[in-house]
Amino acid sequence: MSIEAAELPTTPFIEANGRDIYGLGVNPKTENVYIGESGNFVQRGTVTIYTNTQTELSAFKAGVCVNGFYFN
Repeated sequence: MSIEAAELPTTPFIEANGRDIYGLGVNPKTENVYIGESGNFVQRGTVTIYTNTQTELSAFKAGVCVNGFYFN
């Protein structure tokens, strides 16, 4: 959504579709959006990467409770 927007959007940027979304990150260089799924707090979670136009690029397994991203 635009930084100048006066209202919230009526549709989500990325649908949860039953996922337990636990983390969110945006790569400042590529503007790709990283979504972290909790993995039910016991199993390994999943990271899904989207473009800033909502196209899914890839997904991979990560650690338990994926909730933070670091970009350098």
